Amino acid sequence: MGGDEGALALEIRGVSKSFGTIAAVRNCTLKVQRGEIVALLGPSGCGKSTLLGLIAGFHRQDSGTIFIDGRVADALPPNLRETSKVFQHYALFPHLRVFDNIAYGLRSRKLPVQEIESRVAELVSMLKLDGLERRFPAELSGGQMQRVAVARALAVRPKLLLLDEAFSALDKNLRESMQLELTLLLRRLHITTVHVTHDQREAFTVADRIAVMQSGSILQVGTPQDLYRVPRTSFIMEFLGTANRIAARPGADGLVVTDIGVSLPLKATSTVRIYLRAEDTGLSRSPTAAHPAKPGRVELATFLGSTQRYVVSWSGAQIVSEQPSGTHEPFRVGEAVYLDLDPARCTLVDDDSTL
Repeated sequence: MGGDEGALALEIRGVSKSFGTIAAVRNCTLKVQRGEIVALLGPSGCGKSTLLGLIAGFHRQDSGTIFIDGRVADALPPNLRETSKVFQHYALFPHLRVFDNIAYGLRSRKLPVQEIESRVAELVSMLKLDGLERRFPAELSGGQMQRVAVARALAVRPKLLLLDEAFSALDKNLRESMQLELTLLLRRLHITTVHVTHDQREAFTVADRIAVMQSGSILQVGTPQDLYRVPRTSFIMEFLGTANRIAARPGADGLVVTDIGVSLPLKATSTVRIYLRAEDTGLSRSPTAAHPAKPGRVELATFLGSTQRYVVSWSGAQIVSEQPSGTHEPFRVGEAVYLDLDPARCTLVDDDSTL
């Protein structure tokens, strides 16, 4: 996405919000380009839904400014912000049929009947709801209800679509298929979207960029690849994927050494932590250059389809390794193994806050 300020659909500048003594959102700043899909990703209670509510106008921030399509939105009520929100449990009107749920926002805007019917028909076709127009929400499956909620949100042609854990009520297979389906639709329609989720895989599937949140703050914004490979904090490293954390200290000859017998050519002047992704943590039945002694023991071997996961233990330490299935003879529980590590894949940390 480009950096043209005129192409900004949303800009959040230094926004904070507290509820009593609880600081829910702390000095958050974010820019979203037109047509971009941005995920707010973080654990429960990190402030992502509150920030989405501030964008929608359901709450008013204590400080900072929110711009929607270049216009200050702070004093605008939700119905004048030109945003649409899809909630976790869809919030469909139970007494209205599918057609009337989708048409609700259009009727409240007093659009001509012919235009309402045309827009609803277009969205019914687009979201594969044909034949369901006369049903009530209670007669629909979870996936169908979600499609109706999305159709209702898109019917008013919002400048911003806001998704709040929109897939979490669905079972795994349906959730993944809906993620792909909706993402393709949003990209085809070029709809600017802010999507709240606690699920890393979902954020990676849906978003162009991700804003990782912790304790009310946005820690880092970037593409999925940037966040995964170049995280700025140890929290992001541990939150995204499976990362091994190994205590180490300076050794002789420019090496750092660990209590489990691993020595790596990394620079350190004090006690540090080595982070290593599970997929970058190789195992060997023979001693390796990085791990010539003190083998570990395979405690758990799990087949996950495309990958094989191993949990290896030493006294006081535990390592997770994930390797593509079918590329090696599987290790057995109880087998002695050595770590086979590429120093270039290791991240050295000597401070809790940054990498």
